[in-house]
Amino acid sequence: MNVVEKYLPTLDPDGNRAIDKVKARLCVDGRGQDRDDYRPEDIESPTANISSIFTVAQIAAAEQRFVMVGDVGSAYLNAAMPTDNPDKILYMLIEPDVSREIIRQDKSFLPYQRRNGSLVVRLNKALYGCIESAKLWYIELAGTLTTNGFTANPRDICVFNKDVKGTQITIVVYVDDLMMTSRDKQLVLKIEQVLRDTYGQFRTTQEKTVSYLGCTWDFHEKGFVKVSQAGMIQDLVASREKTHENRGTDLTGDPVSPGAPYLFNRTPDAPLLSTAAAKIYHTDVATALYLANRTRPTITLPIGELCRHVKEPTVEDDRKLDRVIAYLRHTRDVPLRLGCDMPPRVTVSIDAAFANRENMKSTSGMCVTLGVGNFISSSKIQKLNSKSSTEAEIIAVSDGMNIPLWLADFLAYQGYEKQPVRLEQ
Repeated sequence: MNVVEKYLPTLDPDGNRAIDKVKARLCVDGRGQDRDDYRPEDIESPTANISSIFTVAQIAAAEQRFVMVGDVGSAYLNAAMPTDNPDKILYMLIEPDVSREIIRQDKSFLPYQRRNGSLVVRLNKALYGCIESAKLWYIELAGTLTTNGFTANPRDICVFNKDVKGTQITIVVYVDDLMMTSRDKQLVLKIEQVLRDTYGQFRTTQEKTVSYLGCTWDFHEKGFVKVSQAGMIQDLVASREKTHENRGTDLTGDPVSPGAPYLFNRTPDAPLLSTAAAKIYHTDVATALYLANRTRPTITLPIGELCRHVKEPTVEDDRKLDRVIAYLRHTRDVPLRLGCDMPPRVTVSIDAAFANRENMKSTSGMCVTLGVGNFISSSKIQKLNSKSSTEAEIIAVSDGMNIPLWLADFLAYQGYEKQPVRLEQ
């Protein structure tokens, strides 16, 4: 049995996070399944690309679309387990304590209780924990949407579109969380009712500010969407502050930038963090990386550098991380403001820092926008050594154009006239 508390990404006036809901699930240990019985495509389930989600939200803001988010309760249990292959029929051992509760609620299980109080059951539904459950649920939901006239975008099969008399409705699927947008509110309300009739539990929100995938999406400003993760930043800062005594460092000041000129400097004999402090460092860097990939592109460079040292972090690395987190604390309530030109056109800025790394390797930097605000950013060490700054920039462009070209295709399949990608070098 797995019990999870889910918190809202927003903060109350006192700066605290409120519990959204408490979920309890009966889970199976999928490690007992033989993966050799499955093809990779049987167990690999897609989820919406984060770039697709941001693109759909920006288009919704630009076109003044109605936005609704929703989540399907007990989603996996709506998908049936396969019965045509004996190797894929699953049996589960339920421990005595849980078995007794099941029997208390449903006496029909009593004749099958074993002497030690446990139960062995055959799974008819895709239970949480089974290695194929996520893929079975995607197939089930995609089938429902397809039956109702939706078509998946070939560049991201978790984004579905339907045209009704010239008006588009778009649905983004991230496992059991959905974002639905359309200029016609009634089209969204209609598919909402279809999903509620089909799956029973379908909780929705249809405000100008919605919570989706741990982010707050604010559509109040005409033509723009503001995305923030104040709750996660608050959690990161609070967690960091609680460990000051163990780590021997402190968050000080309100820095105006997340990185300092000494970011790339490493003292050869700097003392390593203790095992406990290194674990905290690893966790906090991972959390900050999650923020960087969504709403905080400004910390991409320093976090990318700190990620390189998670195996053997030093006290020096820990202080650099303190500066990043102090910057996040100082700018906690500053959202990522995004706007999309119409028709949407991809603009990418790519540059390179020549031979600024060990072994004379260069660093590539990239930012992607649809008009206002960068929603895709990266900073990576180049794998090739270059002979000049010009060659380093050519490598940066070659490596960095895959995502913008993919995004241009994605927009074309969303129904917009394909525009040439604008490259700023």
